[in-house]
Amino acid sequence: MAGLLADGADLVCPVLGPDWRPMSYQKIGADGGKRFCPGAPTGCGFFAIGPKGCDLPLCIAEGISTSLSIYESTGFPCLAAFSAGNLEAVARMARERYPERKIIICGDNDLKTETKTGKNTGLEAAKAAAMAVNGLLAIPEAGGDWNDTHTAKGVDAVKSGIDAARPAEESTTEAAKTWPEPLPLPDGLPSVAAFVF
Repeated sequence: MAGLLADGADLVCPVLGPDWRPMSYQKIGADGGKRFCPGAPTGCGFFAIGPKGCDLPLCIAEGISTSLSIYESTGFPCLAAFSAGNLEAVARMARERYPERKIIICGDNDLKTETKTGKNTGLEAAKAAAMAVNGLLAIPEAGGDWNDTHTAKGVDAVKSGIDAARPAEESTTEAAKTWPEPLPLPDGLPSVAAFVF
């Protein structure tokens, strides 16, 4: 299977198709910039990290560094989908290949973006992917991705977070968690019958 390569200061990562053959590549620069091979397809593309053909849970994350952090922390194989928009396609491909396997979508938690725009792209895409394949969802509570958690808190924090994965419908954004509790209705409201014409 194709592995990571070095091209000067750049890291070159093959993008594998559903047949596990390279169909493109991503170059990651020393500054963190990422570029795909111009004109090559990336849809449903992934990069696999960890053992193949085992019964361990299968994790799916966005980026290479995030996937490496997950594998180092848990020992679970991980598929890097390269982007939030590709998570569901990779998850569906994995579910077709492994119909009974536990799949954990390890999404990004874009709290900074959510604060500015009201949209948490990483969480929403991860939640949709998990629901599409009856998988579990693991999101870093503090925001960012699991590589950020690894860098800030170490492998034990990542392992605890992945082990705590739960069904997608039980997950909410940080913004939703801050919504106030509903207030009780005041006494003396007219009965429902009063509004029937």
